[in-house]
Amino acid sequence: MFGQAVSSAAFSGMSSRRRIVSAPPCSVWFIWMGFLLLLISAGRAGGVRFELRIVGSAGKAERVLYSVPTEPGRTFTIRFTHSLDKCPVVEYFRIEGDGTVTLMEHVYGWFGAGLEFNPETGFRDMKDHMVHIKDIGRNLADIPIRVGWMSGFRLEYENQVIPLNSLAPPGRLLIIKIHRTREHVR
Repeated sequence: MFGQAVSSAAFSGMSSRRRIVSAPPCSVWFIWMGFLLLLISAGRAGGVRFELRIVGSAGKAERVLYSVPTEPGRTFTIRFTHSLDKCPVVEYFRIEGDGTVTLMEHVYGWFGAGLEFNPETGFRDMKDHMVHIKDIGRNLADIPIRVGWMSGFRLEYENQVIPLNSLAPPGRLLIIKIHRTREHVR
């Protein structure tokens, strides 16, 4: 009924004169605020987008060598052969909402140099002839890996296996990281 001509006779029953009924000032304010919030949210629509990336580092410059869309809660695996002890090593990571990754589990064939042995956190288990250290919970901003000559580093994400030596020659530093960007609606 706001903004429409209404017969005053409807209110008083006496006169047939017409008058304009306007919206109360506070409702106009709410309409404007709603409109402004709609405009602001339209600029932010789409939210945050995540990508699992492998970048090559050359000084301060980084070059994206591999990228795949991902989201928080997803997991990926890094597999390699220990360079000294020649045992298989598997590391399980979870992608976090702040763009970091958490090392959840470390699995290897037998004890070797630099491998978790008696961690303060994490459950040790030996099954399948492998040592399992679970619930590590080590949060990392990124994972730097120097491509090895014999180690056969590979990243496994969903159904993809990416041998790191297919992206860079041995000796090159690669960094596995989560890249966060805001999506914008056009």
